Amino acid sequence: MYSVLVVDDNKTNLQLLKQLLSKRYHVMPVLSGRLALHYVEKRRPDIILLDLLMPEMDGMAVLEALKRMPSAKDIPVIFLTADREKETEDSCRKAGAADFIAKPFVPEVMVTSIEKALESARLRTALKSKVESAES
Repeated sequence: MYSVLVVDDNKTNLQLLKQLLSKRYHVMPVLSGRLALHYVEKRRPDIILLDLLMPEMDGMAVLEALKRMPSAKDIPVIFLTADREKETEDSCRKAGAADFIAKPFVPEVMVTSIEKALESARLRTALKSKVESAES
């Protein structure tokens, strides 16, 4: 079962996401970016759903920190946000986000986005492994 780290400063959103996703995935909800980074230092989730607008450390800062961590830089990150501005979505994608989902989200769209990001990560890992094997 794939593991999903869900990062949102709103407890209601965390509960809703856990309820929605827990039949398909092992869901770990955390309330802040700092807690998310602490979690990732100890365990490697398969994917991260990350709120963009949070106090103290916003989602973009969390993504930048993840990209600097060798063990976490390849974890797919999907931003969740109420900000529907095209510029915001563009900056998230340029920073390395796998996808961008506007709140309120449609559950089916979210699951499809997660599945696509996980499949992409699987394919990248398989390709990297083949390249490394061919080079040896």
